[in-house]
Amino acid sequence: MQKGNELKINSESINIDFFKKTTKFILKRREVRGLIIGMTGLLTAFGMASSISDSLNARNEQSVAVADEVEEGVLRDSNVGSDTHFGGEIALVGLGASTQANPYEVNLDEVNSMNLIINDNKFSSNLFNEICEELHDDGLSFTVVHDCEGIDVDEAVVITLDQQYLSGPGMVIFAPNDNERLGDSDALALAMESGFKENDFEVDAVNAGKIGYKESKMGGFQSRIATSTENAIGTDKNTSFVTVAFGTNNFDVRNVADSIESALARYAYYQHEKAYGEDLIYRIEGGDMMGDLQKRFDGVSSREILDYNNLENENRIPMDQTLKNPNVENMIAFSDNNLISLNVNKTNRY
Repeated sequence: MQKGNELKINSESINIDFFKKTTKFILKRREVRGLIIGMTGLLTAFGMASSISDSLNARNEQSVAVADEVEEGVLRDSNVGSDTHFGGEIALVGLGASTQANPYEVNLDEVNSMNLIINDNKFSSNLFNEICEELHDDGLSFTVVHDCEGIDVDEAVVITLDQQYLSGPGMVIFAPNDNERLGDSDALALAMESGFKENDFEVDAVNAGKIGYKESKMGGFQSRIATSTENAIGTDKNTSFVTVAFGTNNFDVRNVADSIESALARYAYYQHEKAYGEDLIYRIEGGDMMGDLQKRFDGVSSREILDYNNLENENRIPMDQTLKNPNVENMIAFSDNNLISLNVNKTNRY
């Protein structure tokens, strides 16, 4: 029975956060150990294997002792809460410890309760229909709309597939241009980025709005404006939305469907994680100060903000620059090191 951030295993109480760090340490040590064991086989001919093996066993004694506290099989991390349908799994089997292929899984019902809308914004009709058919065959429930009609809906999740905003190859994810938007659109954009990268798409950037010009609040001109999807959704709506702009590269519709499913699984996981607030993406506006950004990004240092966003000088951050919260890399939902799968219907696959 889990209580707080502790897990009962064999009547011993283990702190989840400590265990995760310890497990990562064990896995790394074991990778090194495997390499050294291979080297000792070569050194045996020179009569050196015995001393190396003794030294290796002594160095790993403490790590193995920690691993022995865990029963062989699967440890389920349900730290996200007992009301969810998913959890992390780490398998420790003897000395060959390894992470499962899909350690986090989201139940399809989690996604189908989102009031999902998929919007065709100047996308190829045939490709759009094929992608929707793949998603439907996998059991996803959603509404299909075209040219942003019918997306001004409260408490919905809107995914727009677009082929007009990007003229070259690659892909760009568009987050909200308005920094004060309701909903979790920042998280949805980051989930899309992770989901498509997971399926080997080249995502060039996550931008807070498309390229365009309009008068800013400070009287100047800004170089990024809202997408048609953002413009079609009222600012009073608690709706999450994202635009995925495809370039000129050819792509497989099954791959796109898999990417969307992965992204939705990550977005659903984020709803239970939310460890660092909701300001995950921010567009620089006139008058912004670094101290204000640090507060928005949960108190991280200015150096962390610059490094995470590949910037060098805080005094030379251009207007309309899109910044990501450095804490994003600590969140399971968006980590490249974690696979989060959607438990979809595979019966129609051949």
